[in-house]
Amino acid sequence: MDTELTVALVGVGGALVGAMTGGAAALLAAKQGYKGALEAVGRSAQHEAHRAFLRTAEDFWVKANKAVTPAAHLINEYELSLRNEERDFTEEERLQFRRQVFAVGGSERIVAAVWSVGQAGPLSVHEAAQRVQAAAVKVAEVFDPDLVEPPQDSQGQPAPNSVLLRPSVLAEAVHNLKTALEAFAKVSGERGGHAGRAAR
Repeated sequence: MDTELTVALVGVGGALVGAMTGGAAALLAAKQGYKGALEAVGRSAQHEAHRAFLRTAEDFWVKANKAVTPAAHLINEYELSLRNEERDFTEEERLQFRRQVFAVGGSERIVAAVWSVGQAGPLSVHEAAQRVQAAAVKVAEVFDPDLVEPPQDSQGQPAPNSVLLRPSVLAEAVHNLKTALEAFAKVSGERGGHAGRAAR
């Protein structure tokens, strides 16, 4: 709780004690002041939950956005290897690409942050957060290293049931996450949140 809210609650608490000897009108005024202070605490907690969620989701989006091109390079390199054609990048460069794809990681932190938004409310913001979560889960799925570079069998061919991604799938998933983030920032902003990087 920040200093201003603490001061407000302490002051209102003192007013309630004083109102006990000041009559019904003074007691009513003190109760209204106390209710206002509690509402301020609720708004502060709500704002912090929205801000923390947006910061977490934006960090994930930034990593994914940076990994789109490296992942596309890896997909192209993989297809060249299947055709036994000369690759465009060195093994060291491909290793760097893999690090960037691996850095995207999972969406677990976003899932946890959605829960906090749901506890803080309101419903419209929670629903927008859930749409961000769905988009983030999709991003995490398509940036799975085993999808970007599927395992190969002993003949150098994709293992059974492997899925060969198109680079456009990666870009589309990241774009959809950005769109969901912008929608969340708009709804959250109407409740005292902030726009965030992805919405600018």
